[in-house]
Amino acid sequence: MEFLTGAKLTKAIKELLHEPEVRCAVAFWGKGCDEWLAGNSARVICNLRSGGTNPHALEKLQSVDLRQYDTLHAKVIIGKTHSIVSSANISTNGLGFEGIETTGWHEAGMRLDTSDELTNWFEDLWKNQSRPILPNDWKEAKKKWKLRQSAKPTLPNFGSFDIAQKRLPFLEYPGDTDYEENQQGIEEQIGRYDQQISSRLRMGSDIDDERDVSLLKDRWILSFEISKKGKLLTRPLYFTKLSKVRVKKSHKYNGEGQFTDALLAEETQTPQPFDPNEENFRTAFFQILSLERYRNFRDLDYKKSYYQPCVKIIKPFWRDVRAAYIQLS
Repeated sequence: MEFLTGAKLTKAIKELLHEPEVRCAVAFWGKGCDEWLAGNSARVICNLRSGGTNPHALEKLQSVDLRQYDTLHAKVIIGKTHSIVSSANISTNGLGFEGIETTGWHEAGMRLDTSDELTNWFEDLWKNQSRPILPNDWKEAKKKWKLRQSAKPTLPNFGSFDIAQKRLPFLEYPGDTDYEENQQGIEEQIGRYDQQISSRLRMGSDIDDERDVSLLKDRWILSFEISKKGKLLTRPLYFTKLSKVRVKKSHKYNGEGQFTDALLAEETQTPQPFDPNEENFRTAFFQILSLERYRNFRDLDYKKSYYQPCVKIIKPFWRDVRAAYIQLS
């Protein structure tokens, strides 16, 4: 097993992608990916629906068997004898998203021996969880990609963000995604159930208290990650705009007997308020979020609503982030 970063990781990935019959479960693919994936008879699982993959670049891949998986975030490349598990997506601009999203990101990964555990995981994704990319999927992906390119942050940086506004972005961490969706109930309420609705549900937010509805509807959510032990993880931050669409009893978590309500994410995400991965903002954000007075944002064991205990601290939080950001700037 070997730890790789920077140019060494890039070189190792490029070499692996030139092998015949390579298997890739990599979420996002960008400009120049056809130059990287040069081996014959490759199989690729990507995340096409979220808008993070450039469909025009992906279409250029020749002699590649393509499938899609809407909630894929992994970056795993499996060769005959060696594999790489890393943070890197595939594109010539640094193995990541295109444009502003790549700025300041440092990729890292592990090269390890290919094992049955890795190949079995990929084959399960391929056979049981992913699906083919159909003509309409390409069409929708191109629409989302076009929107993504025009949907740059509305402000040049966090320094221009108005922290005096009434509906500041709320915070949350992604919860357990291992749950059962109430497909029949969802269809009865909103008239349809499909992969798009499922994706909006996974990007949406649980409603554990009736007051959460008015608090969260039509609001920006800024998501961060914490470990199962409650440790704050300094991974990329991302915005999601919630819709006004509430689905009652939409899903239930494994081991729980009752269904939970949810607000769906907006079907089309509008330009985010600012770039949450600007270096100075990220530093200020994690510095303040780690403080004891903001522990409710990191609470893994909340009993009723995650959001209601945080209502009183959301404005002070953003004021403190602003102050820390100004010091860094």
